[in-house]
Amino acid sequence: MHASMKVLLAGAALLGAAAASQPPSRPGMDRHRIAVQRFGNDAPWYEQRIPFFESADPRIDAVYHYRWSLFRAHQRDLGEEGFISTEFLDDVDWQRHPYASLNDATGFHLAEGRWLNDRRYADDYLNFMYASGGNDRRFTDYMADSVWGRYLGSGPITGGVEV
Repeated sequence: MHASMKVLLAGAALLGAAAASQPPSRPGMDRHRIAVQRFGNDAPWYEQRIPFFESADPRIDAVYHYRWSLFRAHQRDLGEEGFISTEFLDDVDWQRHPYASLNDATGFHLAEGRWLNDRRYADDYLNFMYASGGNDRRFTDYMADSVWGRYLGSGPITGGVEV
């Protein structure tokens, strides 16, 4: 391997390790208040899983939290196979059955969820797509790029297969 490639990979590994640690919340940020205000009765799910954010612009804050509510709404619990993200809230007749996985959207879903504190959602999804037959291998490059981005955000996947 060329020396510059080794340096690049070593730097990426260091960045990934640094990004995998939990960033501290801004001093004085009331995560519980924000979660209850933004997510109501579902606040506990968000309190444990998303990085919280507040800015000087309430419109930016609203969009940020709205994106997380959409991410949550698109989670599908497959039981023993864990969680995947679906593209549509309602089933459509052309989705990949039986779980409504949509291969071309997987990279986007992984990119959206890479900042979750609970790594299980991305881990389960990756294992489903690569090990359990969810991926028909038509969009592997796009997914692989998102797997790399997820690794940089939170480290290697847990359980299942390493990709």
